[in-house]
Amino acid sequence: MRGPSEPIVIGFSVRALAEATAAVVGPPVAVDHFCDHDCQTLSRTCILVSRWGPGSRLGSMNTAAGVRQTLHAPSTDNLENLLAELKRATVHIPDACVLLGGGTENWPELLSELSTRFKLLGPTTRQLSTLRSLDFWREIADCASLGFPETRHHKPIPPEAATGWLQKPQFGAGGIGVRRIRVSSARVSSTCAPAGATASGPYWQREIIGRVLGAQCMLLSDCSRLMGVTQSLSSADWPGPTEFAFRGAFGPIELADNQVQSILAMCDRVRTATGLRGWMNFDLIEDGEGQLWLLELNPRWTAGMELLHLAGINPVGQHFQAWGMPAGFEPTPTRTGLFAKAVLYADQDTRLAQPVLDALHSLPGSNYADLPSQTQLDNVVASGHPLLTLRTQIDLMDPITRHALESGFDPLKTSALAQLGHLRATVQPSLQRA
Repeated sequence: MRGPSEPIVIGFSVRALAEATAAVVGPPVAVDHFCDHDCQTLSRTCILVSRWGPGSRLGSMNTAAGVRQTLHAPSTDNLENLLAELKRATVHIPDACVLLGGGTENWPELLSELSTRFKLLGPTTRQLSTLRSLDFWREIADCASLGFPETRHHKPIPPEAATGWLQKPQFGAGGIGVRRIRVSSARVSSTCAPAGATASGPYWQREIIGRVLGAQCMLLSDCSRLMGVTQSLSSADWPGPTEFAFRGAFGPIELADNQVQSILAMCDRVRTATGLRGWMNFDLIEDGEGQLWLLELNPRWTAGMELLHLAGINPVGQHFQAWGMPAGFEPTPTRTGLFAKAVLYADQDTRLAQPVLDALHSLPGSNYADLPSQTQLDNVVASGHPLLTLRTQIDLMDPITRHALESGFDPLKTSALAQLGHLRATVQPSLQRA
């Protein structure tokens, strides 16, 4: 089969996916909510979605011309506007393919339309309905001997029993919208989610205490592969707007053999039950006893995959291979190191004055990513919103890491936080120029 050429990458924030794609087949057409400075640099064309999801207001940006155009259209026409923008951007690309990033799993109408116009390297809407079902998550956890948190929808919980429960949105991403149940409002659900539950309302789960992991896998036609595992930073490790919002991760880390086999068993169950190929991420918690618990799965590019790419494992190339599209990559490259990343959220309203943008754009791209673009001049990034991403390689030989190892602390996390903290301190003077 002919290899891919200038694919479309689409999601809420696709800079990292665009970077990994460009490393395999060259600059893609990028569609996301930010059109950051480095995303524009990495992409042939950047299309801005001002408000993500159904009924959004769209904007487009052509990086070659450097001109932004905002499209004001009735909500019923917004999806058609985006599709028309994509058609214009890919008019010279026969059979353009689409790679999915974060947030696309919550916009099935978009996936349905993309699948009729382009080669969608992702789930059909029918597959997505299964893959986002709470009952299916419980089923694959059971078949792999993993835990699945008690999940409720209809049965009221007495206020005195509400401690330890989390409220989660049915359609959420990045931990946004997850919160603890207040005892005064503890009316939640029945002991089981309805089969194939896709209601738009929230659901409730018992909280599992432990380290949060992301298992990035690849589903092939006849087998599954674990590409790597990353560990997320917690609210105790790094500041963020809410307790459960994604703030960063580090890895790839090692797991016990039996844990790896359980993850692969889940992969094979997903593969045989749905027929899906390509990348798959499982969000897991490892409790104090070493038991893995499945939280959810996502059939798309995820934040942890950027760390694999930095470590020499490019999931984009492997995803193309899974879909029978050779892209001139090495399927099992040698790991080149351990890496960490963290989102730097604004701790106050921050105006993107010209001196701020100039200072940010002068930072080394290897350590600072998702930088605001020139078109955001004089915009204000509200407190609690993302400003940029910090990235670093973990130095296992530095004194901090060695001291952590000798003291019984987690050396990887300790070193990652120390180096990320240094990057944060370095960029602070640039932000103070606002």
